[in-house]
Amino acid sequence: MLTKTDLMYDLPEELIAQHPPETRGTSRLMVLHRESGTVEHTVFREIAGLLSPKDALVLNDTRVINARLKGERIPSGGKVELLLLEEMEADLWKAMIRPGRRCLAGNQFSFDGLLEGTVVSELGEGRGLIRFSSAGNTAEVLRKTATLPIPPYIKRAATTRPMTSATRPFSQGRTERWLRPPPGCISLRRSSWKWNKGAFPSII
Repeated sequence: MLTKTDLMYDLPEELIAQHPPETRGTSRLMVLHRESGTVEHTVFREIAGLLSPKDALVLNDTRVINARLKGERIPSGGKVELLLLEEMEADLWKAMIRPGRRCLAGNQFSFDGLLEGTVVSELGEGRGLIRFSSAGNTAEVLRKTATLPIPPYIKRAATTRPMTSATRPFSQGRTERWLRPPPGCISLRRSSWKWNKGAFPSII
């Protein structure tokens, strides 16, 4: 049986990139050649030359959204943090609430004095349905108030600006969203790929 400890390994903090590269495709890529067992170091834009017709290349066509809200409970002022999971309808979101004890139907929260949220129902495990309201366009206020939910190993401050570097170049016209970039996903422009002759893989 696979356990968490099987996936643990030492990764020095100084080796964790805190910002994406300025140019798409220039992130580092380590290649393990199965037959020889040798390791090659290159950049991600060279991946096309490593694939063959029998391979399958899976493209990530989702977008990253601003999904983290930090606020206070009304009227006690206790700190609360929300992670938006799914928009159920206009201004109604399924969210993860931390600390979980604040996920009680009827609890109200204030975010930067611009946005308020009310727990409509509890879904268990610290999750609930939150109805948002504001003095203006609630959807727009929510978008501007929420920040990007960056992973805990990224130490730089979160931002309310769209994460263009994490937006997939194949996501135009798509409605799917990721709370944050899935681990290991790299943004890469199709125009930067240079395929070996006859080596075009299946695209999924």
